[in-house]
Formats: sequence, C-alpha cells, structure tokens
Amino acid sequence: MSRHANALRLFAAARHEWPGSDGAGLCTAIDGLLLLRRVLAAFAALQQAREFLAAAISGALERARQLGRHAGCEAVNTAIEFAARNSQSNVAWSEMAADVLKPAQAEDRAVRDAFLTESGGIFLLGPAFADLNIHYTLRQAAENCERPVAAAAVLRHLLAVCCLGAVRAASSITDPAVRLFSGIDSRVSLAEMAEVLHAANVKAALRYLEERAEVGLAPLPVALDHSDYFNLAAVFPEFELAFEPEQAWSRIAHAILRHFASRQPGFAGSSPGYLWQNFLAGTSAIHVAPERVEVRLPEVPLSLVLRISGAYCSYELPWWEGVEICLRPPSE
Repeated sequence: MSRHANALRLFAAARHEWPGSDGAGLCTAIDGLLLLRRVLAAFAALQQAREFLAAAISGALERARQLGRHAGCEAVNTAIEFAARNSQSNVAWSEMAADVLKPAQAEDRAVRDAFLTESGGIFLLGPAFADLNIHYTLRQAAENCERPVAAAAVLRHLLAVCCLGAVRAASSITDPAVRLFSGIDSRVSLAEMAEVLHAANVKAALRYLEERAEVGLAPLPVALDHSDYFNLAAVFPEFELAFEPEQAWSRIAHAILRHFASRQPGFAGSSPGYLWQNFLAGTSAIHVAPERVEVRLPEVPLSLVLRISGAYCSYELPWWEGVEICLRPPSE
C-alpha cells in the first residue's frame, strides 16, 4: 500500500506543478522513480548508489550491473535503462538523483569509515604528489580564484582523476577514496569543478613545477598514444579546455605518473595505461581514523615490484598535516 500512496503523492505534486503534463507520461516517470528508489535503497552507502547511477549514465553497463548484483538489487536492468534514458547523459544527475532518492541509513557513516574501492591505487601516487610539490603547484594555479584553498583542492581532485585515466573518470570522480585523497568537499558538484578548472592559471602551475621537478615533463604536445588516457573532456564535456591548457594539465598528470614509475625498478618508461593495469588497478580496502588512513592494496601483476621499491610504506601529505597514510600489501 505504501508504494501506491507514495505514487499518488508524487502524482498529485507533479500535476500541481505541471498541470498541462500528460498523465500517462507522469505515471511512467513516477513508476520509474519509485523503482529506482527501491534499487538505490539496496546499496549500503550513498556513495555506492552514486557510483551505480554514474556507471549506468556513462554507458558502463557491465560495471553498473556488477554493482547492482553485488548490492542484491532487484530489477537492476530496468533501473539502469530508466536512469540512462532520463539523465540525458548528464553524469552529474547521478549524484543529485542518489542524494534525493536514496533513503538515509544510519550505517552510511560506518561504511564511509571502512569501505572498498576500485580507486585505492591513487594512494600509491601520494609520494609523487608530495615529491613534485603538487600541493604548492596547484596553489599557484588557484591563486586568483575566489576561494584559493578550496579551488586548489578541486584541482588536486581533478588531477588525481586524470592520473587514474579518463576511461575510469565517471566512477573515480565520485569515488570516496579519490575524494578522501584529494581532500575535496563531497558537496562540490561537477559544475563547480568545471568553473574552477576554467578559472585556474595552469601556466603559473606549469612554470612552478618546471622549476622544481626532478623528473622531466613530457614535451608539448603529450604523446598521441597517451593523450586519450588523460582526456577528461571525453567523459565530461563541461571540462573541455583550449588545446594548450588541456595539454598543460595532461603534462602535470603525466609527470606524476612518470615520477611514480621512476621509483619502480625497470619500469620508468612505462605508459600510463600499463602503470594502471599492473600497479594501480584492483579493489582496495580503506579504513579511516581521525589521524590515520590505512589502505590495504590489492594483489596486482607487479606487486613484487612494489615490495622491492618500498611502495608499501607510511607517509604524510602537505594538505593533510598530522594524518598518517599507511599503505599495506594485500597479504599482510
């Protein structure tokens, strides 16, 4: 009965707001929203619901089905189809829809404090971010933004997403591990990210980095076989920049990956895609405490190389003073 009562309330509110709307169309939309709400309720945490919708909207259908099956959702294919059809390919809709439709659960806080993620490999890049002074590099880029500290965090987040690859951007941009790493406010929308990206002075950032980087930056333009790896605009059109700024951000992301690769014996010349597949991919477990973040990294093809290079270590980041990040191997 509650489902029908909810449908009637939605129908009455919609007809009041749009009196000329077709009744049959409203009924179909309401049925779809109620179904989507039931599906989202199956996810343990709000972030997981967002990831499911983002995958459905961006066309990563197998990923969406996998997330839905893992959560025990019913009618998951119908929900995916409804989300894809009504979102108009706007990935930002996933965050808004999940926030509005998913019932609140008391367990969300606990899940945020201990969760699984496909993007935990970003923490392996933390020492490269620190060694290359990325924190201060992005301060230069954000200096003229309205809120420089918050803008620098947004740029750091976009750079982290860029390092993980454009093909994964639809999920990594909302991933709790990447947001945690970046220190970005979870309420920052795609539109706000795009606004910061377009306002930032990437030339100032590049000058600062070139003066201090020990690992050389790739020349402009970024090699054609790497350019697609970093192209976030292919996933989020609102992030599209002119050629030179886009290439400049790609060079910075490429420098971070090159620095990470230089610390892995024998893999300094590896491509970004190869580094992802062999070092950064896989499901990590994150445990968050007030002064400590523990990342249990997955078994990857080159885990032995990570052991040899000392990648399983503890470190701090300049934007997270007093917080120890502990990288743990899968078997420990």
